[in-house]
Amino acid sequence: MFEHSKRTVRRKIADRGSQRGQTVVFVVLGLGIVFLAVLGFAVDFGNLWFHRQAAQNAADAACTAAVMDMLYNTQAIGATPVGNFPGTNPFNCSSNPTAAPCQYAALNGYTATGVSTPGVEGNEVQIAFLASSDPGAPPVPVCPTPIPPGMTICVPPSALAASPFVRATVTDRIRTAFFGLLSSTNTIDVPAKATCGLVLQSSPIPLLVLDPTRPSTLTSNGGGGISIYGGPSQSIQVNSNNAAALNWNGNKLQVDLSQGGPTTSGSDFGVFGIQSTAPSTSTTAGCVAPPSGPDICLGTTGSYVSPKFPISDPFATITAPQIPTWSGNGTVTSVASGTHGCPAPAGIDCDMYSPGYYPTGITVKNKYAIFQPGIYYVLNGMDFDSNSCVRPSTDFGDGSGGTFFYFADNKSITVVSNSGCNTNSQTVTSSNWQTETSNGGEYPFGVACDSTSLAGAPANLPTEITGSVLLAPCRAPTTDCVPNCSINGGMGYGDPLGSSDPAGEQRGLLMMQNRSANLLGPPSHQPSWQGGGAFLISGSLYFHRCTTGSTDTGTGCTAAAYNDQLSIGGNASGTSYILGDIVVDQLSLNGTPNLYMDLSPNALYFIFKASLLQ
Repeated sequence: MFEHSKRTVRRKIADRGSQRGQTVVFVVLGLGIVFLAVLGFAVDFGNLWFHRQAAQNAADAACTAAVMDMLYNTQAIGATPVGNFPGTNPFNCSSNPTAAPCQYAALNGYTATGVSTPGVEGNEVQIAFLASSDPGAPPVPVCPTPIPPGMTICVPPSALAASPFVRATVTDRIRTAFFGLLSSTNTIDVPAKATCGLVLQSSPIPLLVLDPTRPSTLTSNGGGGISIYGGPSQSIQVNSNNAAALNWNGNKLQVDLSQGGPTTSGSDFGVFGIQSTAPSTSTTAGCVAPPSGPDICLGTTGSYVSPKFPISDPFATITAPQIPTWSGNGTVTSVASGTHGCPAPAGIDCDMYSPGYYPTGITVKNKYAIFQPGIYYVLNGMDFDSNSCVRPSTDFGDGSGGTFFYFADNKSITVVSNSGCNTNSQTVTSSNWQTETSNGGEYPFGVACDSTSLAGAPANLPTEITGSVLLAPCRAPTTDCVPNCSINGGMGYGDPLGSSDPAGEQRGLLMMQNRSANLLGPPSHQPSWQGGGAFLISGSLYFHRCTTGSTDTGTGCTAAAYNDQLSIGGNASGTSYILGDIVVDQLSLNGTPNLYMDLSPNALYFIFKASLLQ
């Protein structure tokens, strides 16, 4: 019996040994299946990740292409919108493959073959436009009025851009290796989205020539030059896409940027159209004078950039004034030399102009004229005729600290070649316009608005100006301003940042043309400053035709617009200074002027920019 028990035990042990071998087989088989599953998931996840990245790249590219064309079309460039997606209706790239965002998606491998058939690989690209209030719109604040200091980016109000956002959605349907074993289909959809937007972003602005299509938008009809001092890294932008946008007319106009930019060591010249005859340039510290010198002196840190994408109108959101009603028409009063800022020699009076409505225009001829601070709403243009000498009055006026001239019809500013204080038969008293403190009136700091503005004055400005002088407002009006007291959100036509400007208050707009007026005539009444003597302008000049309608607006510009041409001329003996910006459709330099421009390096105004937001 004992032997039987031992045999039974040995048999059981033997049976267990045979079972142990079977278990190993099942364990190995199970581990193999798990390994294959992990490997399958890894392959599928790797494939998903790869396609997700590719789809996101395509969505980003399509979105960026769409918003860049939206930016381009916001400036009304060309009669037909570019990008081939007129309006803001959503569309699928399968139905509109020639649209710019669809072409960029295709360049990234997504040709919108469709995803309508279950289980069949394909892809889909959808483009949608969003308003600020739509669900899913990026959380970018709508620009308030006025835009407060410290805000650097915001969405334009609906009046400027009803649907400022564009969303590109890419769906990539791919085949799977292992997922199909666990589902009813062997494909999976990989989505990717990108949202872009038109935003308003604060930016310093260069001398800006807005015309988007015409030739000769920056021309020279003489041998003078423009010298730009300081300002942003780009000093000049010509928006025209025309190959002949720059026209030297065989003359040796010279643009000297060797002291431009934040470090005064050079700055950029940008033009959108690649020029058939490119200007000659140099990148040396100095600038060899014409005729042997180059067309553009860039300095050691500047560059000539073409094509350079257009810069939008920085004054597009500026509201035009209404006819002043607080005092009716403006008045002209005779004041004695030495009073109210009259610079005439003893015994000679000045005509002192008050702000207000001038329905028959303003003409200064053989006279000294001074202008009180405020808004001048002018019909029939303003002429500074022969032997005219103009200066600001030291009176308080409306409290804005300067003059703003709005030309409300199709006539503009005209300054003739023999105007200017130094062509007058009488000798004008010299005044120090850098840090003038002796007059005790509204202009105790000369070209500056307060003791911190411009650190007194630009370093290249001479200590004395003996010619005509006009100074733009520093701040909003405080009195005598109905119905324009709250214009531009209460900021007036002075510094948009007001007293919060970190560089101190700067002067704002000096002259503005009605954007709905056609200055071509006949006869032509384009703005022209041909003064033979020295002059100083502290403030910005804005001559831009935007619409063929009757409302002065900076947006929705028609293709037939952009025909305001500012001509600046003079002779070699007249050295002139513009402390501010020129924003104009076309710019023409005549004669042999020596024009110095001092640009502000501050981000004072908001321009349209295209941004990838999400």
